[in-house]
Amino acid sequence: MRLLLLLVLLVEFALSYKILVFSPATSKSHLISNGRLADELAQAGHDVTVLELDFLGISETTNSVKKAKKRIIGGFKQATQFKNVLLGFSETVMEEPSFTDEVKGWWAYQNVYNDLCAEFLENDKVFYELKKEHFDGFFAEQINLCGFGYAHALAIPRRFLISSCPFAAPVYDFTGLPMPTSTVPFAADMSADPSYYERARNFLAAVVTKFEFMILNSRLHEHFLQKWGADFPSPASIASNVDVIFIATDEVIDISTTTLQNIVHVGGLGVDDDVTEMDKVFSDEMEKGKLGVIYFSLGTIANTTKIDKKVMISVLNIAKKFPDYHFIIRADKYDISTREHAKGVSNSFVSDWLPQTSMLHHSRLKLFITHSGYNSIVEAARAGIPLINIPFMFDQNLNSRAVEKKGWGIRRHKNHLLTQPEAIEEAINEIIHNKKYSDKAIRIRDLIKSKPLSASQLLVKTTEWAIRNNGLDELKFENRGHTTWTYYNLDVILPILWIVFSFILPTIFGWYKFSCFGHIEEKTKTKSKKE
Repeated sequence: MRLLLLLVLLVEFALSYKILVFSPATSKSHLISNGRLADELAQAGHDVTVLELDFLGISETTNSVKKAKKRIIGGFKQATQFKNVLLGFSETVMEEPSFTDEVKGWWAYQNVYNDLCAEFLENDKVFYELKKEHFDGFFAEQINLCGFGYAHALAIPRRFLISSCPFAAPVYDFTGLPMPTSTVPFAADMSADPSYYERARNFLAAVVTKFEFMILNSRLHEHFLQKWGADFPSPASIASNVDVIFIATDEVIDISTTTLQNIVHVGGLGVDDDVTEMDKVFSDEMEKGKLGVIYFSLGTIANTTKIDKKVMISVLNIAKKFPDYHFIIRADKYDISTREHAKGVSNSFVSDWLPQTSMLHHSRLKLFITHSGYNSIVEAARAGIPLINIPFMFDQNLNSRAVEKKGWGIRRHKNHLLTQPEAIEEAINEIIHNKKYSDKAIRIRDLIKSKPLSASQLLVKTTEWAIRNNGLDELKFENRGHTTWTYYNLDVILPILWIVFSFILPTIFGWYKFSCFGHIEEKTKTKSKKE
């Protein structure tokens, strides 16, 4: 018996891999999402280390992993600057930024991120400790490419990209696929049936953003060149050569678009659909409301302490209009104003933390009003709860449009919270009285849960497959080293059109004019004039 057990352990050890998950602390939601991925791999028997670069000083207090090992790197000198950039986003979250403002925002964010990366690269002690681990596989997000350069320096053979949002714009650059800007609102908002103006604006914004990131990635590359010499490849080229791209949403809820053999959707990792237990305080609140509960949360970026106080007052006033429903509202722990106003609203409960997953699976929850963060979207989809989406920034607009297109939610503009609360009231009435939204949300849930393979199985089996076979070069898109120009043969088509319009058409026209046919036509015209 002991020998058999020993053999089993030896087999498991031989089939397990050492994996590093690169997880900078850009927000709690990103730490949690990366931690869930790491835990799934650890649960499958792999030796997984999560490397958290604590840019925001939140790693110690964020329970991001349960099974994987976690290593925190802190003490970044540029951390304050990074916090200030994020604070700037939060303070202006209710404003309607121009495209120029958005470009400046991304520029500030990525530049300070690059500086934090450069600071991390100087930590030789951590680098050599990690290098001794001889990792088999590496995971990092698409937000900044620092991790991919680091993985190359560590000589980790198999690398995987995590798109921690929907199939976002930068990911297309790494695959070689041109961005479908006519249908997907990557850089500018587009309605469900986009107009010519919306498509043109999205296309031009995407082009500008693409060139901006090319410059930013070039600046990042300079840090690696300074550290490891002139032959070091660019992080962008490393990212474009990953074995698999894992998309952190489900294809059932994402906007349908072109895909590739090495793109795998793994939305819902670590979301425990069976956990419905919650503390008595919250379970008691879920029993209130004659017709059920409505849940409201703006996530963590839209800090309710920093945004206009009228926003949360507007939410509480909306709650008053629906006395048969109990409103559970998330507000920042320092948001005293909201708590004071909530005392006058009997059908409301305010808390800085809520057991979101358990609440979403509670039978009395009827509607989730959300900022459209990807974690919230995926959790709601798996619970079959219809949404009212109020996007603020980043990928949230894209997420909200995906929900709208699939028919299980309604989108409202953030300014409606200040200037037109009746638009949100109208959306609430539409969802609670029109069964099509809850029916569609349940269909989305059933489609996800009845898929042939779960997100966990896809992640684990695909990762093991890639590492075991020393990569998946056969699945990589042939065009990834080329451009949109060559993908659509524009370098062929445009010269041909130029030749046609410059030489062939003028030649044909000249021949016709001076031929007998041209003379006959001229005589006919002259005769007609005389008559």
